[in-house]
Amino acid sequence: SQIGLATVGRTDNYYAPGSLYPWQEGEVEPSVVPLGGPNGLDLEKVASLQPDLILATNYYELENVYEGLSAIAPTVGYPTGWGEATWQDTSRMIGRAVGKEAEVEQRISEVDGSIATMAAELPGLSGKTFSSVFYHEAGQFAVDTNPGGHTAKLLGQLGMVMSPRIVAEVVNRSLGA
Repeated sequence: SQIGLATVGRTDNYYAPGSLYPWQEGEVEPSVVPLGGPNGLDLEKVASLQPDLILATNYYELENVYEGLSAIAPTVGYPTGWGEATWQDTSRMIGRAVGKEAEVEQRISEVDGSIATMAAELPGLSGKTFSSVFYHEAGQFAVDTNPGGHTAKLLGQLGMVMSPRIVAEVVNRSLGA
């Protein structure tokens, strides 16, 4: 990992089982064991790895498996509701859990600097609206409607704001195909 942790297990890509998430490409060693995906987490497989700590900070079904995970090892979940914490807040929480606060602060500073540079290089983004729609399951797309969520906060660093129409008009967070 970027802060020197040994990773022994990971969840499968929810949207493409059997493959890594794009941000894991080139970062996750082939020996890191897949532990389940859209059909659930394999708690027996998690336990067989004998982890010292379980980081489940982006596992959106955590409430369904927290009790089982925490019986295996100390488990760190998301600090607020799923999808609400910034990546910086989540990173800091992980840094505290593993005693690597300084390293995490350094990485946050580096990434925030890169985002600020990008915002300066793309001034046309400032004040523009965005919508975040993604493939959810066969025949459905999910729509992010939380202007206070992590996506809005990240894109906000580039000067963008979530479309007020999305926030006002999309009620169930899903659009049928």
